[in-house]
This record gives sequence, structure tokens and C-alpha cells, in this order.
Amino acid sequence: MKKLTSLMLVLAMLASAALMTACGGEEAPATDAPVAGTEETITEETPAEDAAAEEEAPAAEEAPAVEETPVVEEPAVEEPAVEEPAVEEPAEPLLLIDQMEVYHYLTHYCPYTDGAGTVGGSAAGGFFDESTDEMAMFISENPEWYKDTALMASWDEAEGPFGDCIDSMIAADTDFVNDQHTNGLMVYKTFNVENFSDANLYELYCFYDNTVYIYVNGELFYYSDANCGSGDWNGGYDLIKCNTAEDKDLGDFLKEGENYIAISIKNCWGGRELDLYMTCELNSTKRDVTYFDRGTEWHYSVFACPYTDGEGNIDGGAAGGYFDEATDDMAAFIKANPNFMTDTALLSTWETASGPFGNIMDQIGWTGSNHGLILYKSFTVENLEEALSCDSFIWDCAYDNAIHTYLNGVEVYVDDGECVNQDWNEGQWVLDKAQISELLKEGENYFVVTIKDAWGGRNFDAGFYAHWN
Repeated sequence: MKKLTSLMLVLAMLASAALMTACGGEEAPATDAPVAGTEETITEETPAEDAAAEEEAPAAEEAPAVEETPVVEEPAVEEPAVEEPAVEEPAEPLLLIDQMEVYHYLTHYCPYTDGAGTVGGSAAGGFFDESTDEMAMFISENPEWYKDTALMASWDEAEGPFGDCIDSMIAADTDFVNDQHTNGLMVYKTFNVENFSDANLYELYCFYDNTVYIYVNGELFYYSDANCGSGDWNGGYDLIKCNTAEDKDLGDFLKEGENYIAISIKNCWGGRELDLYMTCELNSTKRDVTYFDRGTEWHYSVFACPYTDGEGNIDGGAAGGYFDEATDDMAAFIKANPNFMTDTALLSTWETASGPFGNIMDQIGWTGSNHGLILYKSFTVENLEEALSCDSFIWDCAYDNAIHTYLNGVEVYVDDGECVNQDWNEGQWVLDKAQISELLKEGENYFVVTIKDAWGGRNFDAGFYAHWN
């Protein structure tokens, strides 16, 4: 009986051990801390026979390790490449005339007496003596010399450039640079235009110094003449736009086949230069709408404004001077008429004359102590929607010197050196398109310009147009 009881006790212990193994596997590691939520358990030593019985019990099988499910990377889906349309680079313009080509030429002995009375001097405001001006004599005898191709073709030949502004080392070996009194130069050149078309864009770029007349196929295309004044030269190969007829460009002067160009230059003081190139852009989208050209008519008023130069001489030639408020009639006019730039009723009553305005314009009295000049010009915009679609608005202007320009009463261009800094220039200035677009109106518009010359020469001429690239 005692044995039976012992046997039953052993079987019970084996069953308990099996249950523990099935529920927990290995024993949890001992810990000093009581398990939260239970009472502290006191473990008694296991009898030896119980340990032996435990060793005989089959070891509990370890649960197979659960492998993590591998992340399956989906193959990248390559998006088909989107081919951007090829951007065609604009074709290089064709050269009809290149720089430094061969010309027929004729030079003229024309001694220049400068504004200080020095023959061959370098002061503006001088003159050419009619008795020694061979170029004036030649033109008097051949008033349409630029149409006489047989005459021009008989002249000597030389390769440009003519003059010393680019590089005297490469200048044509002519009296135009070898003799300081040979100030007159005429050149003639033929060139071919193939596949002439109104859809093509023809442009002329010219470096000139100074007084220049450019004829294309016997017709005056462009001129800049300040009569020994100032502002009738440029500083490089500038785009030359027709200023002799409204709504005409270089293409209107050209034809299929052989064409010719004839140019006269009459240098006064300072450096001298003539060279050019001409291009053709096939089927060009470039275009201009011209609202008015240089050389057209302006209303004007001249004001007495004696200038005291930086050395204290009235109407002297030194920078850094000033205009005396007590004798400055232009300043007095502006003070009395602060809204003069919108007073079209007043401005339209002033006399008129055509540009360029400079020392050549003795008849308007803008000479001597009359340094102030205010001008007014109206023009028409027939299609405002078309105008506002342009890429840029261009102010094509020569001025000497301090200038303030107003469109419909608002200042849109200014260059004022206050009698100290350079504020004379010539070029094509891109105006603020956003500002011009707000100011421009369908129908009549107007510009008002103030020019206040200080020392040296004086000049003004201007045009205005819209440009599409």
C-alpha cells in the first residue's frame, strides 16, 4: 500500500512536470522581483528521485523558429522615356557683306577748324571752310554721286576698316588716316542677294565716326549729321535702322541679284571710322512696328540756361559746373509748370522742326547760353493689342546731354549726370515693357523730352518702335 502510494505520487509529479513543459518550455530565469499581481513564491529543493525522474522524462521539443516573411521588392516599373521635341537652333544669319571687305573709295581734303579756331583742332562746334572743302565741292559738282555706279567703280580699292577707332594697325592705307586734314571719305561696294524674299530679315550693322550718309541702291537709307556738333558717331557695329522713311526697313531697299551700297563720312574732330556688315535671316519671325523714326518732326522750345563750368567760366568747357537758378529759364519754366509733361495744349502750340537737333539747328537757337531744350511729339498706336504682344519696346535715341523722357506724362527713360558724369549717348534702349504696356493707349500717345546741355556739343534725335524677336 505504501508502495502504491509512492507510485501514484511519482506519476502525479511526472504529469505535473509534463504539463509545465508543455506550457512554458524552459524555466524562466530566476528573478529577485516578485511577479506583478502575484504573491512571492518560495521554491523548495526537489528530492533526488524527483530529479532523476525529470531526467528520464522526454525533453520538450522546441518550437520551430518562425522565419520572418521576406520583403518581396516589386520590380521597378520603368516609365517610358518621354522624348522632348528637339529644339532647333536658329540658323546663323547669312552674311551679305562681311566686316573688313574690299571697297572702292575716294578721299577728300577737308581741313576742319574747330570751335576754338584751331585748324585740325579737337573742339566741337567748328566748321569746314568752303574754299578748302574738297568734299563739298565734289558733291556740288556731283549731287547724285551715289547713283553713278560707273564713277564709283573707277575709284581705287582698299580693304576696310577705314579709320583708326578699331585698330590703326589694320586700317586701310589711305589719306583718311594718313593726313589729319583729309576728313572726307566716300566708299562704294556691290553685293549679291540670292532668293530675295519679304519673309527674310535683312539688317545692316555699321561702325561710323562721324557724319555719315548711307545709300542703298541709290536711295538714302540712313544719315546722322550734327554739322560738326556732337552725337553723330557710335562706338561699334550698331544695328542701323532706316531713318529716312516711315515703315521701311533694309529689305525695302534691296532686290534680287546685284545690289550696291555707297557711304560718305566727313570726320570733324576726334577719331574716325567706317566699317560695316550686312546679314540676311531666312524666314525670320523678327519684325518691328515703328511708331516714329529719327529725323521726324517735334514741337520744341529753347530756354536760356547759362552754364558756369567747373573752372568758373560761363559757357566754359569744363565738367563739374552748375546752372545758376537766377538765370536758368528752363528751371523757372518747370517750377512754374510742374505738370508741363502733360500739358499737351501748351506743348502743341510750340514751333516745329525735324531732327536731328544739335549745333546744326542754329535756326532754332539752341546754341550759346541757350542750353535748355524741351520737345513734344504725338504719335498713333492703331492696334494696341498687337503692340502689347511685342517682346520689347525700343527707344532709339541720340542725346547730348542730360535727358528726361516722358511717355503720356510718366518718366520712362532718364540719363542725367548733373554736369559731372557722362550723360550723352546714342543707341537703342530697351524700355521697361511692363511700364510701357500700362502707359500706352489705343490711338494718340505722346512723348515729352527735356534736354539740358552743359559743356561740349549738343544733340537730340529719337525714334520709337515695338520689336518681336
